Amino acid sequence: MISQALVTSEIVAPALDGICHNTDQQRIIFDPSPEVDSLAERIASLRDNNVPDDVIAHLFADLRALVASNRAERVVHRRVSRTGDDLARALGAAPAPAGGACELTVTGIKRLLGGPDGALAVIANPAGRDGRELTAARSVVRRVVDRAPSAVLRGRSLRNQLGARRHDLLLELAAEWGRGA
Repeated sequence: MISQALVTSEIVAPALDGICHNTDQQRIIFDPSPEVDSLAERIASLRDNNVPDDVIAHLFADLRALVASNRAERVVHRRVSRTGDDLARALGAAPAPAGGACELTVTGIKRLLGGPDGALAVIANPAGRDGRELTAARSVVRRVVDRAPSAVLRGRSLRNQLGARRHDLLLELAAEWGRGA
């Protein structure tokens, strides 16, 4: 059965993850930091090593193609995310099927939050993160907080699955959004 939780976990969350990965790819392509730490900067530095200009020109042409592909990928991820979010919202407005199939379980919450490197890790360690990545992570966590039954959010089973620190952060965010203990 298609439910809000299913759409969120299998469409929206992966699309948001894709946006985060796409942002990481963009940083690999070009990172405007003082260090030479991106493809564009490394290719440009080849001039100092007497690499022929035509080789550098071909590398930059390939890099431009990669940038265009990266942008197109970002557009697709955003479209899927928006459509999935609209669908999840519409399903959430519908009456819940008998048995509460729209409610998130511990397993569903764990899957949505994305493990040790997922949304809670992004929120807990914001240094060096892109604003879009933080927004996407907070959006995933907000969906979990909004859809999960309070007993599941505060339960020992979820704490065991997430670990104490991530569970504490989840509860802090829930309190911040009006779902406190």
